[in-house]
Amino acid sequence: MRRGFYTFTFAILITVGCDLTPKKYPGEPNIHAIISVDSTLVQIMVGRTVSVDDTMRLDTVIDTFIQIWDGDTIIWIDTFTFIPWNGVSGADVDLNQGNMRVTATEEQDARGYYNAAVTAPAPRQTWTLEITYPDEVVISAHTTVPGDFETISPLKDTICETDTLRWTPSQGAAGYMVGGIGWYTWEEEDTLIVDSSYLLDVLLSSDTTFLVLWFLEYSHFDSLYLLVSGLDTNAYDYMNYEYNYWWNEQRIEDYMHIDGAWGVFGSKNTVRSKVFLMEPPEDIHQ
Repeated sequence: MRRGFYTFTFAILITVGCDLTPKKYPGEPNIHAIISVDSTLVQIMVGRTVSVDDTMRLDTVIDTFIQIWDGDTIIWIDTFTFIPWNGVSGADVDLNQGNMRVTATEEQDARGYYNAAVTAPAPRQTWTLEITYPDEVVISAHTTVPGDFETISPLKDTICETDTLRWTPSQGAAGYMVGGIGWYTWEEEDTLIVDSSYLLDVLLSSDTTFLVLWFLEYSHFDSLYLLVSGLDTNAYDYMNYEYNYWWNEQRIEDYMHIDGAWGVFGSKNTVRSKVFLMEPPEDIHQ
């Protein structure tokens, strides 16, 4: 297991005192939450960094940080593989926007997962996340939701991978994430089966407001819609580091933007295209 982490993850070395061992290491605050204009539910993951020596549980999620003890050195590893979420129960978690204050409640069967029902975040609103850990450690983070925008092409009803998706700029967006959902059908024993799947997400910087739909090549979707999300600086920098995992030379602290904690508190504004029909592959690649 340890060999796998050395082989497949990018590590940054931090020298620490020799009296610190994995068993004594308490973990540092670790937070993950992204609010969106298309959702009235915000899930806030509250936890602490964990040791690679902790039990690996396959039912846990992504976006945490682990450390390996190697003599007198802790090797911090940022990874999005399945590793334990070291959730913290009993934290006070509040979301604030203007005069509104919403307290999140912890899920009964999910340690460290807190949910808040909010009025859907509006473009250009600034939200504050305040978390008080049971040991009285207080973490505060801020995000400003990117501005309104819209998709403007393609204008036709049927598309293929040579078409270009275009959208207007979103004020305050540091970058964009483009993806979508597609549907496809097939017959099985005289029964028509309909299924769907997510499209590949593509991350783009703020100076790019178009994307040639190359990821639809050889697609067997019958129909689909495309999603474009304008990301605030916090969300974009965090995702940019993860997407450019092997080549990113940033120091690990530079992209999370939460004082005193690891992770991310960001926001996004998402617009959806109309539903397109897909040109049949035999018509595209004959």
